[in-house]
Amino acid sequence: MAILATELQTRLRGRLPSDRILVEPQGRDVATLCPETGAELSQLLATVRELQLLLKDPTTRRTSGKYYVGLDLNRLSRILDLDVTSHCVTIQSGVTLGSLEQWLVIHGWSLGWVHSGLEQHTVAEVLQSSLPTFPSPRYTDPIRSVRGYQGILPSGGEVWNKTGPARATGPNLLGMFSGGYELGVLTRIVFSIHPVPTNTTVAEVTATSPQDLLSLAGLECRSPHKPHRILVCKLAPKRKKQRWKLVASWNDSEAAAQQFADRTRFRGHDPIIHRGCDPDVLEEYAPRTDNFFTGIAGKIPDELLSKMERSPARWIIGFRNAHELQLWPHSEDHADPDDITRKWFHDQNHDVQEQHKKLRKSLIQKLTIDAENTSRESV
Repeated sequence: MAILATELQTRLRGRLPSDRILVEPQGRDVATLCPETGAELSQLLATVRELQLLLKDPTTRRTSGKYYVGLDLNRLSRILDLDVTSHCVTIQSGVTLGSLEQWLVIHGWSLGWVHSGLEQHTVAEVLQSSLPTFPSPRYTDPIRSVRGYQGILPSGGEVWNKTGPARATGPNLLGMFSGGYELGVLTRIVFSIHPVPTNTTVAEVTATSPQDLLSLAGLECRSPHKPHRILVCKLAPKRKKQRWKLVASWNDSEAAAQQFADRTRFRGHDPIIHRGCDPDVLEEYAPRTDNFFTGIAGKIPDELLSKMERSPARWIIGFRNAHELQLWPHSEDHADPDDITRKWFHDQNHDVQEQHKKLRKSLIQKLTIDAENTSRESV
């Protein structure tokens, strides 16, 4: 391994500064590459390929008999441009998401999907490895937020997809970078950004039955001025009567909240409007969860809804979009979200599997009969 490290340094001597290649005698890698620009990374990757070395990303599983080089992108950590007109920020791939989000917030912008588990990771690590990312209900996820990129292929060549209309750019090859560094390394990314809300308006509607509120939430999901967040919550019973509440929030759009209030009054409800709320006022009610199912907004199977009504837990129904609903208990109840939904989901999946089995059996029978008829005709 020391011979390979020496050969790597020899081939790049005079072409790159010596500190671009770090060699640790007791390390498990041949060397660590520390490029500062895309051009330097291109030379490094071309030389690594000539020596038949493998590039290691944060999730690489080592194979015995193979030699790896590490990649340190900390020097590719510049924020290159903030375009407030097109709502884009251009950065190098070594920027950590925590520092980027903090810088954007200072300037009144946000990526919208950065959570605490991603703050210490670089943009390249998030886009090119299998780190867990949770899509934001409004701002989507990291991959869909990419408006353009530049990358270096293992051969040292460059691939890009600049911002602009789809017809004016090359093919979107961003997906090939998601499997690690084997097919290339991203060097520059353009992300969509969103204004940081300064004022949030919250509307509340209370009812004794969830049906009207779910129907109302379904309509609002399709509204051109749909809320930033919309939840239907089961409250603690009062005088042995069940109570449900719809809570919706709008960022920097008090007029949309007022229009919502007018529509709900027309439907016979009495909404309450809270102005000047904190932008994160509903976050405590909306933990991230994968316990969701696809369906028509405002339509929940009667069997599942009746079980939620009988449950002592204060259930919350959140709307990801017009076709996806989320279910979870209130944080103070410490209940397992699967207590009610696990059996329901299992039954639904079991029914689908049984239907597939019956369909497959009937197809096999039909194919067998057709084959027998064909053989008889040939005779």
